[in-house]
Amino acid sequence: MKVLEVPFHYYPDAVGGTEVYTASLTRELMRLGMEVEIAALGAAEEQYVHDGVPVHRFAPRPAVDDLSELYGTGDPAAAEQFRRILDRTQPDLVHLHAMSPAVSLLAVVQCLQFEYGAFSTQTRFLLGDYYALLSENYWIGKIYPAYVDFRPYDWTMEDFRFANYCGVSKLRPDLRNVLARNGEHPTHAS
Repeated sequence: MKVLEVPFHYYPDAVGGTEVYTASLTRELMRLGMEVEIAALGAAEEQYVHDGVPVHRFAPRPAVDDLSELYGTGDPAAAEQFRRILDRTQPDLVHLHAMSPAVSLLAVVQCLQFEYGAFSTQTRFLLGDYYALLSENYWIGKIYPAYVDFRPYDWTMEDFRFANYCGVSKLRPDLRNVLARNGEHPTHAS
């Protein structure tokens, strides 16, 4: 399995907890035999290897005119660079650790996973915001050990408990059905 980890920044730039976690997760996944690469924002579009891991950088416009460029429609240039990274790397899984201008290109990603919990409040990004951003192109569901519970957003879901969610492209109902265990448990239409 090939995984593309997508933190907001990455080494050798100044990093924070997300990037430290991503580096640790990457080492562990590689130890388990998975192929892992990193894609992150940078000052310029470039590729290099850091600690044995291929890193792909994409560059947004220097100034953001509208917050929708970060959390909505995105930066078209950064999105195009991210699409080229996806074409080059051909990942089986894209793990988004942070929102970025390139996340607007979600239509090319068949399945994505994200965490939601108490720390999301620090970024002022609520579960409803994820649904608003993704639900046009994705079915969204909470990940449980044996299945994914796909359901429409409801404000009562904003419980700030640590949970993993996934989004499955609406072009892949077969994948949604497999993750929902082919309807063997109650799922909600969306």
